[in-house]
Amino acid sequence: MELRSHRLEQAGGRAVKRQRRGSDTPADPTTPSVKAEPRCAFKASKFFSKTDGVRDAKGKCHRGDARGAIPIQEWVTVGGEWWFSVALSPIELVLETTLMSGMSFRWQPVRIRDGESPEPGLDVAYDSTTPTAHEKGSAAAWTLPSPEHDIYIGVVGDVALALTQTNEGAVFRLLRHSTGVPAGAAGYRRALKQLHWYLNGHIDRTALDRVWTSRDAAFADRIGLYPGMRVLTIEPVECILTFLGSANNSIKRNAKMVATLCLCFPENKIGTVTEMAVEIGDAPGIPRGARISAGDITTAQLALASVYRFPTLTQLASLSEEEYWTLGWGYRAPRIIKAIAQLQEWTSSKRLIRVTECGYVEAREALETLVGVGRKVADCICLIGLRHFDAIPVDTHCFQFAQRYSYIGKRESTVTKSTHNAVGDRLREIFGQSAGWAFMVLFVAEVHPFRIRAQHLRMTYTAKKVVDEEHGSARRHLAF
Repeated sequence: MELRSHRLEQAGGRAVKRQRRGSDTPADPTTPSVKAEPRCAFKASKFFSKTDGVRDAKGKCHRGDARGAIPIQEWVTVGGEWWFSVALSPIELVLETTLMSGMSFRWQPVRIRDGESPEPGLDVAYDSTTPTAHEKGSAAAWTLPSPEHDIYIGVVGDVALALTQTNEGAVFRLLRHSTGVPAGAAGYRRALKQLHWYLNGHIDRTALDRVWTSRDAAFADRIGLYPGMRVLTIEPVECILTFLGSANNSIKRNAKMVATLCLCFPENKIGTVTEMAVEIGDAPGIPRGARISAGDITTAQLALASVYRFPTLTQLASLSEEEYWTLGWGYRAPRIIKAIAQLQEWTSSKRLIRVTECGYVEAREALETLVGVGRKVADCICLIGLRHFDAIPVDTHCFQFAQRYSYIGKRESTVTKSTHNAVGDRLREIFGQSAGWAFMVLFVAEVHPFRIRAQHLRMTYTAKKVVDEEHGSARRHLAF
């Protein structure tokens, strides 16, 4: 433990030194320790900057050349199959908390048991690429946490991926029939660059955690339960429209609503998940392009929708208000119709680009002019779609933990504009300009499945502590 703390201290020191070079102002150790990329990307070629670094499985950062950064460890074997390393250590990235905590509504977990999915009619079809003989010779064997585990199906940039967690770090495979992907390992390296853009791989999560655990007891408690949480970066239009359905809604139901939109446009499919008796890629028993209600969608259909590109504004504008009602969007149907029309006008007038390039407050105020976008949703979009890492989305959950941890007083009983400002200002005061990353760790503890897991871990810890004390050894550790 002392050795790990020493390494974290060194990492934090290096981050401060990097920021002080060429600057007369004191560096904030909570500012990202690697030069940030542009806030958003509209073309695949911009997904990863030439000068950004990629970390290998040991956390070491490798600078890129003209072809981009290539990590030392690429191919690994997991359960006898070849996978490609995401090149982020287990303390830098945990897939479950990162992908399923409400930042994205497009990832579908598929439970794998004994190498196969127990879901009827669902088969994940991987790309057939394998490493060369030389790469096989240097490949490591990584281990799964248990024989029963989840893989996460989704689209990043223009490729369909399957990711899974191992004890040594996250790994991924391209899905069969992914379009526009170079053959062989070159396609995997290209996908890795897009994945690091999506996961903000240039941010040193470990260095931030070390600083914040010394500043705030509540954060120190939560990061032990939910390590490896990373803030995603989602293309702005997708981010805006998926969060339009999140107000007064659960993460699970909003994901279903988004999936119904994607299934309307089968021409957007870029990967194979299901192999049915009908044509490959069709949802079971559902004709191509059929309108499926969010209440009727199956797990297999959710997995299928997760390998569709998000619809374009033109495609979404082709749906009528009645069709949005049919798809399960309910009272949000007229709002999303109007918001799509506004975004089309923003795109044609270049205003959308200007919004993505301006400062946090200006961007938030511009987003609040969209139909259906309030302060909380605007902050979500700023944090996840525009890389304003100082944005703090305040909803009921955030308001409750802010009072519970004494970030604000308990005089107010509802979320108001002054509450938004008070909570945001207080968290930025504690955690600095990357406060949004700390906020997500605090927020995930309020999300139902993660909250239940935390309660179970605490009960396990308490029981183990009692047993250890009875044997004269009060060992305080958690077995994740």
